[in-house]
Amino acid sequence: MQLRWLGWLLLWCIPALVALFAWQIDARVVIDIGGGSDNDHVQGFYAAERDGLDSYRWSSTEATLFLPAYLMPGIVELRGNEAPYGARVTLSGDHGSVLTLPDYTGPPQLRHYLVYWPTWPNGLSWTPLHIEATAPIGKINNRMLGMLFSEVRIQTVRQFSQPPLLALALLTLLTLLLWGFWRQFGLRDHPARLLAIAVGASLALAWALLPGWFYQYYLTGILALLVLGAILRWAGSDHAHPMRRNVAVLAVFGLALALRLYAVPQLETHWDEDDYLRAGQFYAQHIARGDLAAIMNERENYEHPPLSKLVFGGILYATQMPPRYQETTTQNSGAPIVALEARPLRVFNGVWGALTAALVAAVNPLAGLLVAVSSWHANFTALAMLEALPGFFSALTLLSLRRSAGVNDRWWWLAAVALGVAAAGKYLYAVPFGIASVIWMLWRQPRAWPWVFGWGALALLIFFLANPALWPDPIGRLYASLTFNTSYASGEYVTTYGYPWYQPLYWLFTPVNENRQVFPLLLDGIVAACALLAIVRLWHHDRLLPLWFGAGMIFLLLWPTKWNHYILVVTMPLALMAATFLQIWWERLARWRLGAAAQRRTN
Repeated sequence: MQLRWLGWLLLWCIPALVALFAWQIDARVVIDIGGGSDNDHVQGFYAAERDGLDSYRWSSTEATLFLPAYLMPGIVELRGNEAPYGARVTLSGDHGSVLTLPDYTGPPQLRHYLVYWPTWPNGLSWTPLHIEATAPIGKINNRMLGMLFSEVRIQTVRQFSQPPLLALALLTLLTLLLWGFWRQFGLRDHPARLLAIAVGASLALAWALLPGWFYQYYLTGILALLVLGAILRWAGSDHAHPMRRNVAVLAVFGLALALRLYAVPQLETHWDEDDYLRAGQFYAQHIARGDLAAIMNERENYEHPPLSKLVFGGILYATQMPPRYQETTTQNSGAPIVALEARPLRVFNGVWGALTAALVAAVNPLAGLLVAVSSWHANFTALAMLEALPGFFSALTLLSLRRSAGVNDRWWWLAAVALGVAAAGKYLYAVPFGIASVIWMLWRQPRAWPWVFGWGALALLIFFLANPALWPDPIGRLYASLTFNTSYASGEYVTTYGYPWYQPLYWLFTPVNENRQVFPLLLDGIVAACALLAIVRLWHHDRLLPLWFGAGMIFLLLWPTKWNHYILVVTMPLALMAATFLQIWWERLARWRLGAAAQRRTN
């Protein structure tokens, strides 16, 4: 017996030692030797400033190096399809400092600046930095910033990606959990232990040899699946005690809120936040004056319905002194200023994002947990974006329809009200799902079309009442808003990104591509795969979920604009479908475990 345990201990030493000494594997890291002003020694470490959000560090496949900018010269380049003459370039620092670069007429299609940071007001903290360039539309399609060095050398250093004791502790915990997991499902002690150590060893090697995102993605994925299984056993059953279900809902809400509030100060400024912040500031000014006419006639960011921005205005009015919201932000305000002024809006959205997860958890605790840890949902409901409020009411529409026993009950009418409010927040959360809902209703009850017509009329009425911008001129204002969106979708700004028609599929199967370091769980691809595997079964038992998911994805695939935050429209049906798949397989594993236990007793 002692020899057997000694053998297991020696076998465990393989992944343990790999994890413990993984930090000693060689890595190539760039070391700078100082600054210079010779343009011939630009080493190619430009940081593409696509969205005004980059931290301006130089990255390669081997390493990432944060560059100290003070006392070192830098370069700024503008590139365009045509000569970008007449553009005004502004660099914004993290203390509100602004440096406007002089006009420069360089070679065609390029403007090149040499900037000496000691001239920067109050010095410069290198991150974050924001480049603004104003020019006629189409003149500039790329802005770049880099550093100049007189010499750069590469040296071999020891990689210290994770504290070794932390790596060892996590892998030990994971192996013990896997051992207990396999034992629960009927495996004998010997093969369960061997399988757990094999998985632990493979993850230890991945930890040591592969990039950081790999083990973050898969290690947390396995741990999360174990936790999900425990939740299913404890609160996911249809016969679970109501107290357990309530505790699960509160736990999901707390987890979702913690993830989003943690992300609020960590996330870099999104390029849309200044637009929505500015619209909220205008509404705050109108609210302060009690000017209903100004609220109805506010045309800032008119391409989107005003409900979310009007709520933003109320939050700014309630949380800030008048001088704060009376001084509206602009694109030249700088990312740090926008992030600071938008902090109350980010917190508000984070709360609504957590409420959305709790709402889904009230119906299915596992699905609510998947919404809570979704990196896409957590990211964009922790920003001052329009997604949180319409996303909540879109989820309420879906869940109310699933709860409804048929036409003309209270859940059915509640779904119409929620759909109207979702449309008043953002068209994207209502148009495809309204169509899917009508198809589903007529599919279930073909003769109920008069009630369905009334349901749609109520949704449109709520949309109108919650959209004060339509009150003075409903047809004209709605037409202007919709035509702006269609023109924007086919405009040059969208086409320059060159996203293919299937880009939403990439967003669907990958975690958030921005700020990954903020979110500890990156399970989006696993959740999407589980959801798709459940479509066939759900089509026969709960057709509404595949219809909603299909309508949302078809719209995203056909619509020319492919921004990554659009994928949030399918988060709720995706989570419910994935939870259904996991529940099915958990029940199958449970039956297999009971059968294996009965066979052992027989033998």
